[in-house]
Amino acid sequence: MDQSAEQSKAIQTKKSQFLSFFGDLTKVNTSLSIISAFLCMVCIVLVLSLVRYALTPKPIYYIPGASNAGYSNPNEIPKGSVIGFASSWILSLLNFTPATIDSVHERAKKFMDPKFLSRVRYILDKEKDEATKSSISSVFTLMEDPVVTENDLGLIVTLKGEHALYMAQSNIKLTETKYTVFLRKVPPTDINPYGLIVTNVEQEEKPKEMK
Repeated sequence: MDQSAEQSKAIQTKKSQFLSFFGDLTKVNTSLSIISAFLCMVCIVLVLSLVRYALTPKPIYYIPGASNAGYSNPNEIPKGSVIGFASSWILSLLNFTPATIDSVHERAKKFMDPKFLSRVRYILDKEKDEATKSSISSVFTLMEDPVVTENDLGLIVTLKGEHALYMAQSNIKLTETKYTVFLRKVPPTDINPYGLIVTNVEQEEKPKEMK
C-alpha cells in the first residue's frame, strides 16, 4: 500500500514538473512570438523609411555663375540663381572675338533647348563665319539689373544693356538692346548642373550714337 502511494506521489510530482516546464515553455514561446512580431514591425518601418528616403527628391546646390550660388529644393531655384544663369549665358554669348567665337558658341549650345538650337543654328554659323572672315568682335555690357518673372511656360529674364560691334579696332555698330531670355526648368545633369535651359530669346534694339 505504501509503495503504491509513493509511486502515485512520484507520478504526480513528475506530472507537476512537466506541466510547470510546459507552462514555462509556453511563456517563452509567447515572449519570443511577441519579440519576433516587434522585430518584424521594426524591419517594416525601416524598409518603408529607406524607400521613402530614396524616393524623396534631395536638395540641389546650384552654381549659376562665378559669383552667384544658391541652395534650394528641386524645382525651387532661387531668383538670384535664375538671374545669374541668364546673365552668364547672355554675357558669354555676346562677348567674343574672332579667336573665341567658336568656343563661345559651343558653350552656349549646351544650355539651349534642342528645338531652339535647331532654329538658331544657322544664325550662329553665319555669325561665326562673318566674325572670322571680317574680324568682327562683339561686346555687351549690362546697363541695369536684370528682371525675372515666371508664368505657366517657365521663367523669363529681361536684360538691358549696350551692345557694340567692332571690325578690327573700329566700332561699326552701337545699340541699346533688350534681351528677353525664356528659360525652362530641367533635371540637373553633369553637363548642365544648373537645372535650366534656354527655350527662346527675343531681341529689341535701339541705335545709339557712337562716340
